[in-house]
Amino acid sequence: AATLTITPVTIAISAFTSTPSPATVVHPATVSFSTTAATTPSGRTITYSWEKSTDGGTTWGTVAGATSSTYTTPATTTGNNGDKYRVNASRAGATTATSSAITLTVT
Repeated sequence: AATLTITPVTIAISAFTSTPSPATVVHPATVSFSTTAATTPSGRTITYSWEKSTDGGTTWGTVAGATSSTYTTPATTTGNNGDKYRVNASRAGATTATSSAITLTVT
């Protein structure tokens, strides 16, 4: 009789290979945040979603349409000073990794 051995494969976002950095801009400039992530096994498609907090990181909301590894803000205002951003990286059937929050400074 034949024996079938099934070896489980861990599917995960293993790490961010680059993370977004805090930014300082003079309004009404825009700012671009970028990131990359690695997945195990490698070569799988990663989906990104950006989030924004306007209350110091207590609550987070998804940034509509921000689904690539780079997010560019609309023109900033001084009201955006202190806003925080973070990015989620995920792939089908895997865990989701969330970056550390970064702060936007607008003058």
